[in-house]
Amino acid sequence: MKFFAIISVLLFTTFSTKCGKEQTSMKIIAVKDGSKEFRATMITSRDHSTMKIVIRENTLNDTAMFGGNMKIPPGRTGTFFQGDCYMDSFPFIYQPYKATKGRLIIAYSSF
Repeated sequence: MKFFAIISVLLFTTFSTKCGKEQTSMKIIAVKDGSKEFRATMITSRDHSTMKIVIRENTLNDTAMFGGNMKIPPGRTGTFFQGDCYMDSFPFIYQPYKATKGRLIIAYSSF
């Protein structure tokens, strides 16, 4: 019984550590001027097909666009997108749409 308990604790610790790494390995993209179009490349991985995009900071005064079809309302933070991405890189295209000032900080990861 002791052996089973020790193995359970080791497995739990291993999986907990792996889940925590997703948050620490997030990469940052900063849109410093919300009134101008901004392009960057998000480096992803085919080996880790799930992609997560989190808005960390949003001081935009109005709606902006990501990728031409996803609207970012002013002040919205938190998980913006999570889905499958089977590419080694992904274009990040920010368009101001109606926003004329502010900044946007995006964090993303593949897992």
